[in-house]
Amino acid sequence: MKRINWKKIVRRAVAVTGAFFVANLICAGYYFMPGWLEREGGATSAVWRPGGMISQRVEGCGVHTVDSNGYVNPNIPMKDNDYILVLGSSHTMAIEVPMGKKYVSLLNEWLSEDGELRVYNMAQHGHMFPELVAGFGAAVEEFPNSSVVILEINATLFSQNSLEAALDQRMFGREESGAMRWESASFFERLSVVAKEMLPFVSYWKDKQLPFMIPDFGGAFGIVPNKEQETENLEFDEATYRRILEEIFATMKECYQGEIIIVYHPPVELNGDGMKLIRDPAQKVFEETCQRKGICFLDVGDAFLEEYEQTYAVPYGFCNTTMGAGHLNQTGHRIMAEELYQLLKRG
Repeated sequence: MKRINWKKIVRRAVAVTGAFFVANLICAGYYFMPGWLEREGGATSAVWRPGGMISQRVEGCGVHTVDSNGYVNPNIPMKDNDYILVLGSSHTMAIEVPMGKKYVSLLNEWLSEDGELRVYNMAQHGHMFPELVAGFGAAVEEFPNSSVVILEINATLFSQNSLEAALDQRMFGREESGAMRWESASFFERLSVVAKEMLPFVSYWKDKQLPFMIPDFGGAFGIVPNKEQETENLEFDEATYRRILEEIFATMKECYQGEIIIVYHPPVELNGDGMKLIRDPAQKVFEETCQRKGICFLDVGDAFLEEYEQTYAVPYGFCNTTMGAGHLNQTGHRIMAEELYQLLKRG
């Protein structure tokens, strides 16, 4: 009977463990995300671990801090009143650009006179318009002394079911704040959060690689890139859509007395003739309904085109991804900030 060579097994185990440790150490500078704390109430469905840090170079490049509430903001004191809340998606969270170059930071730099944080970023990944509506009441309850709320969107057409579901507003309780969620987290939840932060290589593959791959035994190793992304075919009945939007905007105005601004940045397409905007068919209805309900609708698409015609700079994409696609780049953020700043100064 052949004897087991334990020394050889141990050496291999140590080598594999060492390689895994080195891979995580190297990946920490390339893709490092804090833990994610889910919650039932609040403006967003989850928050980052308070006090965490974000560093990523997968798309663009950025290093960011997470504040005590679990949102991505600089570590400076927040104004007690007359501040601006910004709700949005990953475009507004903007981990793809440096902290000071995102449109929220530029607005804060131009509007703040005493060094305090006047423009507060509450954006989170995957929070499109229906999700923003569902958490709107909780947002203005968590931060009740704002004078303006900005909602960032890059589409105006959504499913009827998602819009109707958004009318069921999430409630906010102090136990759902980022600080309280972390304090009340169970041992296993804290362990899960810490494990994610300690293993950035695993997080990178889970977040950035596996979602874009599907099993296919006809390809190498049984895995091939999933290049075809299915998109939902949304039916658009103008009268029904207008009715639902009117109900949504009436609900928002009922729970908030300050100014509401919806800023829309349409996708773009690059071709042999240059750059064109891709506005969906509900854009006019969305804008008209906003105006009728006393909500400001700001479309920055024309400003995107003007910038391209003057400098050939596009608002989306990075040198390490695809220009014209993906998230807002520094050009896009600067244009967003300029358009919002002009609107806010006009009052």
